[in-house]
Amino acid sequence: LLKSETDPLYMLMKRVSRFLYKKCDLLAVTSKPFITYLCETHGLNAAKIHYLPQHGNDAYLSEDFNSVEKSRKHFLFAGNMGRAQDLDTILKAVFLLKDRDFVIDFVGTGSEYKHCVEYVKKNKLTHWVKFHGAQKYSDLPYFYSRADACLITLKHENAVGLTLPGKVQDYLAVGKPLIGAIDGETERVIQESGCGVCVHSGDFVGLAGAIRSFLDNPNLYSGCGNKARDYYKANFTQEKTIDKLLSLLSLCSKRD
Repeated sequence: LLKSETDPLYMLMKRVSRFLYKKCDLLAVTSKPFITYLCETHGLNAAKIHYLPQHGNDAYLSEDFNSVEKSRKHFLFAGNMGRAQDLDTILKAVFLLKDRDFVIDFVGTGSEYKHCVEYVKKNKLTHWVKFHGAQKYSDLPYFYSRADACLITLKHENAVGLTLPGKVQDYLAVGKPLIGAIDGETERVIQESGCGVCVHSGDFVGLAGAIRSFLDNPNLYSGCGNKARDYYKANFTQEKTIDKLLSLLSLCSKRD
């Protein structure tokens, strides 16, 4: 990992990137904040940069993920468990909620998995946090069906912290409320869709408050699942992504 923007290797990579970007006729980015980043960091013309989001799993739209009967509310975090995912924010929030009865299900693995397991043991959070390890993609529907809401967190140390993680599209497609501690594109999607609630990246106190609100006032979030799916249909289906890509390719060919 590069330690700073003054790192010689970083400076070299930046020059190479700028050269390649400026040679392109069009650039497609998966998150809108990247447009500003590329313009400010590499001096690119915003007119040549276009928003082309990733699509999710359209098959989820036809499946029923209504929560199965269980004794406690379940919150799901699925995917890579690395440093960038800012999992400490979730665990610190759980520590503040030991007066409530709920479960956080972590499905996945990564560089921070061991740290998270140790943190939970050290702080006696095993009643509230369950680790399920890496699972096959085909087995995820089981966990989505058990989830009452999905969690999304991401560190905001650089432009990567403003992106839209790919898991968000699947969260929306399964029709679950989203609770996030994240900035940038994901914050915009949650607010614009009305599919849940979001606090700033790293705000574990705010995240604890959001989870507490969900536990204490579930009726306030009863329509979030439908709003999540509606937003997915309007923005993240495979058809819409391919149509936009073909449109950009057509634009490139006309310029030639």
